[in-house]
Amino acid sequence: MILHGRYKFNKNIFLLFQTIGIERIFRLWYGKSGKWVGSMEEFKYDTYCGLYCGACDIMAAFKKSTVENTKPQWEDLPVEFRKNIPAGKAAEFICYGCKSDTVFIGCSKCLIRNCAKEKMQVETCFDCGKFPCLKFRVFGFIRKLMEKKLPHLKSAHRNQLTIQEKGLAVWLHQQEALWKCPQCRTDFTWYSQTCPKCGNELESVKDFRLI
Repeated sequence: MILHGRYKFNKNIFLLFQTIGIERIFRLWYGKSGKWVGSMEEFKYDTYCGLYCGACDIMAAFKKSTVENTKPQWEDLPVEFRKNIPAGKAAEFICYGCKSDTVFIGCSKCLIRNCAKEKMQVETCFDCGKFPCLKFRVFGFIRKLMEKKLPHLKSAHRNQLTIQEKGLAVWLHQQEALWKCPQCRTDFTWYSQTCPKCGNELESVKDFRLI
């Protein structure tokens, strides 16, 4: 359990809650940063490029840490992330999703995200009057180079087409359902090999070309 020394008053409240059996409520309200959740950002699961942040291993680890009041460890991430994400161990482990103001440092440098945020009203690249621009083509080239190492990137283009055809709300609903264990309906991430709850094998249900 991690508690921050400069928040002695909140620590005393935590101990009181623990005594009367509602410790979990405090954990949900009191974040690792020392801020009340009511003043923090909401998690956002859609992106400008078409990836689904709700299945991201980094976001999942950060969300878990805010609930359990623990510090996420880079070593606990899947090997695909540890080997191929440039930010590495030194990065601050915090992310509320691509379309939030607080993202993992690796995502903060994304040329697609930074371009779309400047345009304000763009939900995906397809909404931009300059699509397909040079930045989009460069992103596509880089994505193709990285797909073997980070296969979740394969889903980006297809997801953009689905959003354009069916709308963002429908796509988000579909993605939420797709990234749940078929047996126990627990959320899992891009590189989960087994369900964190029931242990069900997950590799066979993931096809990044389709989801």
